[in-house]
Amino acid sequence: RFDASFPEDSVLTSSPPSAFGFLNLSPSRISIRGSSLEVRNGKSLTLVGGDLLSDNANLRAPGGGINIISTGSPGEADMTKPDWNTSSFQRLGKGIVNGGYIVSGGEAGIYIRADGFYTENVHMETQAGIGTPGGDIDITAKNVFSMEGGLLRTVTEGSEKGGDIHLKAGAIRISAGGSAGTITSGSGDAGSLNIAADTLGISGRDTDGYVSAILSYGSGSSSGHTGRISVSAGTLTLSEGGLLLNETYAPGKKGDTDVRA
Repeated sequence: RFDASFPEDSVLTSSPPSAFGFLNLSPSRISIRGSSLEVRNGKSLTLVGGDLLSDNANLRAPGGGINIISTGSPGEADMTKPDWNTSSFQRLGKGIVNGGYIVSGGEAGIYIRADGFYTENVHMETQAGIGTPGGDIDITAKNVFSMEGGLLRTVTEGSEKGGDIHLKAGAIRISAGGSAGTITSGSGDAGSLNIAADTLGISGRDTDGYVSAILSYGSGSSSGHTGRISVSAGTLTLSEGGLLLNETYAPGKKGDTDVRA
């Protein structure tokens, strides 16, 4: 505890990281319930620990990035190295996120690494700013990335390019009206979508009838181009209205769509 008014009453402990459980065989989980975590403009929010359990929580980094590394064994995450040096962990953990928002307004975007990452009715978004391109959404799950309902998107409403989306997992499941897409409603181009999985399934609708989809989209008010969609999957299944779409309702051009399955 730190007491700003009476520093002499503060109780602070200085010990090696191992004393706080960071090097335990089973890293402590991170739980966020009904709370909001937001950093100052231009700063990044980083969560590194065991399994992530988030319930109706909001994570925001206006002008900065959001990084989530879920681990299942001791190791050292190093943001200065490619992929945060996650290869140093024998196992990664899982993330379970129900409801809430994960929103980045900076070029750093959203970066997630886990063994399994499961979302239900979550809104994940990066936004291009004035004079600042939008950040990417980059999610790699060794086992499963599951998106049940909700939105995962990069958006540009002005002249700057929107961020790209990179999804990579053993199995990717998008269901119950969930959608992953890059959107332009301005003169800036939408980002590209790059999806790689052993199995990719897109199926179902939400309670309002909206179908599950992977898409790049230009609204009627835009003049920017939609992004390229690249899908590589051992097995691709579209069912119960599941959709793969690259479309614009404005003068901008549609990006290419390349599917290999």
